[in-house]
Amino acid sequence: TAPGNPIIQCRVSNKFAFIEMRSIEETNNCLSINGIPFMGNMLKIGRPTKYQGAQVQASTWQQLTGQNGTDDGPSVDPT
Repeated sequence: TAPGNPIIQCRVSNKFAFIEMRSIEETNNCLSINGIPFMGNMLKIGRPTKYQGAQVQASTWQQLTGQNGTDDGPSVDPT
């Protein structure tokens, strides 16, 4: 990704925010934080319902941060 702000436009309502990113790569990176805890809630991040472009498999925020999705701390491979 390039230096600087990756967000081109942001529109916020009471329950939703619509964000336009400057590149496909940065959009795919953003999709990886779906479900991340924020202020006591799990953020839901996804593409618009009418999106017709290529679908990319995103990593999870747990994978990106080395967590396993529980409060046990980092995921450890026992092998």
